Amino acid sequence: MLGKLMKYEFHAVSRFLLPLHLALILITFVGRFYVQFALDNLSYRFALLHASLIMFYVLALFAIFVLTYVYLYILRPHRNWFSDEGYLMHTLPVTPAQHIWSKLIVSMCWIILDMFLLGLSIFLMTINPEILESWPQLIEMLQDMIVSFTGFDYVLGTITYVLSLLADCARGILVVYMCMAIGHSFNQYKLLISIAIYVGVYIGTSLVNTLAAIILTIPYGGSGVGSLFIISNSSLGNGRMTWFEIVFSLVVAAISFFVTQYFLSKQLNLE
Repeated sequence: MLGKLMKYEFHAVSRFLLPLHLALILITFVGRFYVQFALDNLSYRFALLHASLIMFYVLALFAIFVLTYVYLYILRPHRNWFSDEGYLMHTLPVTPAQHIWSKLIVSMCWIILDMFLLGLSIFLMTINPEILESWPQLIEMLQDMIVSFTGFDYVLGTITYVLSLLADCARGILVVYMCMAIGHSFNQYKLLISIAIYVGVYIGTSLVNTLAAIILTIPYGGSGVGSLFIISNSSLGNGRMTWFEIVFSLVVAAISFFVTQYFLSKQLNLE
């Protein structure tokens, strides 16, 4: 049944997000040709036009980014679970866990695709063709960035970086689900309560991450807020923080999953 739910969810989500990202691809290709044309025909007479089109491109990227996340994180689950459509969805022979899994998996797939297309769009719009001739240096620079950020060698660093992104993505989605599920168990002020819970969870998780960063820098000769600068120069410290962030994100995601499951099955209030 989970497979059928995911198939339905992919179909429903794609009706909105697929045209949005096809528009992004079209804007990127048209913009790339225009950028090359502008570089070959530099003139002050068209400076205002160039600036306006660049601003349009930036706003388009921002709009697609925001619409994708708001739709996947908030609008889609809210309409399915907590609006009038919820009366139908919750009568299906499907467990709350399957509802959560289907939306989580589909949302993560679309978010990964969205990040890839946005990154590719920015790369194609800004890259100088002459720089591509020095691609070995670019790859080496990328490897050094991953090693510096994660504290591991390139292969293990890439794996841990991907795991960190996936865990953080799952945590972000499930925390929103949890806040909405708790907020909609009340009779009034459901949206305000959901937002207040989210703000509280965000502040709490941020404090835990900050304290962990401080504690993990103590072995390197520092403590307190000032020692946060030390960890950026310590590969071992970065490695510890990377694994901590992965584990912490998975723990928060698991708690959010089970809390959402409980409220969807025991405390659901569609009034």
